[in-house]
Amino acid sequence: MILSDGFSAGKSDPDALWNALENGGYPFVTKLREAGFDLVLLGFDERSASILDNAAVAIDASS
Repeated sequence: MILSDGFSAGKSDPDALWNALENGGYPFVTKLREAGFDLVLLGFDERSASILDNAAVAIDASS
């Protein structure tokens, strides 16, 4: 499963993204892995870049 950082200004912070998904009110990462999913957290150099540019990053990550 590929989980992408959201739309905002600036570079993605992978540690903050991981912590938000795992250490919030629900351990989302743990539950996905327990269910047998491999997990890729996808970040961007600039989250407010063109969606086409950031989609290319997702395409590259999936190949």
